[in-house]
Order: sequence, then C-alpha cells, then structure tokens
Amino acid sequence: MKGISITIPKLSDPRFIFLMFTFCFLGYILFLPGYGRSASEYLFLMSLCLFFDFFLRGIMDGKWVFPLSGLVSAFGLFMICDVSSPIYYIPMAILAMGSKFFIKIKSRHIFNPTTFGVVFTSLAFPSAVSPTGLLRWDGNLFMSLFIFICGLLMVIKVNRWAVSASYYLTAVAVATPLSFFIHENPYTYLHSLMWEGIVVYTFFNLTDPKTSPHKLKYQLLYGASIAVLTQFFRTFDMRLPEHKALLIACFLYAAIDIYIRDKEKIEVWKVREVSIGGR
Repeated sequence: MKGISITIPKLSDPRFIFLMFTFCFLGYILFLPGYGRSASEYLFLMSLCLFFDFFLRGIMDGKWVFPLSGLVSAFGLFMICDVSSPIYYIPMAILAMGSKFFIKIKSRHIFNPTTFGVVFTSLAFPSAVSPTGLLRWDGNLFMSLFIFICGLLMVIKVNRWAVSASYYLTAVAVATPLSFFIHENPYTYLHSLMWEGIVVYTFFNLTDPKTSPHKLKYQLLYGASIAVLTQFFRTFDMRLPEHKALLIACFLYAAIDIYIRDKEKIEVWKVREVSIGGR
C-alpha cells in the first residue's frame, strides 16, 4: 500500500527563526492593555491560514506540504490589521493564501501573502478592516531591539540583509527633503522607523525570499525603490503606504525577473519529504 508523501520543513529552515520570534512577540502583544484582541482570535485566523495553505496547495499543485507559510502569514495578518468582527479573517486568509496559488509568474507566486491579504482586504472592507496595527505600539525600546536582533538573524540566514539595509538607508536619506513638502519634522519619521511594527515589516515582509531578489545589486535596488514608493504614498496621505509600495515592488520585480532570471533555480526553504501510511 502506497503512503501519502508530505513535505515538511527541516530544522535548518530559516522560517523557524521567524516562528521563534513570532511566539515570543505574540506573548508580548496579547498582554498589552491597549492591543484589544485575544488569543482565541489569533487561533481562529491561524487555523484559517493553515487550512487554506494546506488544501489549496494540495488541490492546485498536487502536493501536500506542511503549511508553515500559513503559520507565518497568520502572524503578520493578525499583527497588522484590526477587524470589527473575526468573520473578516475569512476573506483575509483566502486572499493571502490564494495569492500564492492563483497569481504566479513562471510557477512562482508574485506577492508576499501577508501584504496581499492586508491591502486587498482593507480595500474591499474599508469600514470593517483597519490596517492600524503597525502603528499601535507602546514604543518599548527593549522590544524594538529584540525584534531588530531577531530580524537581523533572519535576513542574514536567508541572505536578504541588503534589502533591509537599503530600505532603511534610503528612507533616512529622503526624510529631510520630503519634510519640506509634507510639513513633517524629519525626526518624527526617523523615530517611527524603529517602531516595533515597522521593524517587523522591514525585516520580515520586505525580505520574503520567495518574492524578493536574490543577487545583491537587485536587493539594493529593490529595498531603495520600496522606500521611495513609501515616501511618495505618504506625501499624498494614502492608506497603507508601506504595504502598497511592497505590493508594487513585488509585481515589478516578478515581471522584470522574466528577463533577468535572477531567481532561476533558487530555493531557500529547507524541506524534506516523509511518507505517511505506507508499507
């Protein structure tokens, strides 16, 4: 009797670094007096992401893979978005996980699932889904440093440190000249770059190895372009400037990669197959 093959991550998979950070950080934010959401809400969203990630891959790709990406995406969605009712987690999870399997170029998904889910759910339900989570923190310096260190370990592990570095350096470089147009103290914006939510975005969303460049020169351009786009959207006071900028950058990179072949045969996740139920 032939068993079912399931692909599972190895312990050397860099996503485990993110998961260690995730559970530490969740333990922190769920006890914040002003956070306003419960562990049961997170478990509901996590279950949805795991379900759709696992079964959509099985149906669309014919592969059964442990839904580690769904677990990672659930954390990002929960942290970033407020919802008027947990029922809105359903379309959010469908959009995030569905983007991996229905929107592809050269058999690779284009968008960071968390970013896709956040942007399009907030556009579809503007009165019910509010992407304010990135800015709702207590400014704890210790927590910012903790996230920064975890993020640094992650980007070094997946060789994406240049994306984060380029984003930060470009954001700092354009902060002062931009302040003349939007009448904002540049130090206010520079201070916001170290808010916990922005640090998470910079180290974990921007550097998704599946949707970001592989070669150093492209990483530098990618990070810088996202910083410039973010500032452009901030100038016009648009919602979700960081995530809209990332969404556009993901699409442009995927389109350009057809010709530059930067990600040809590149795989960063460490996985193995196990057989269940066979003899």
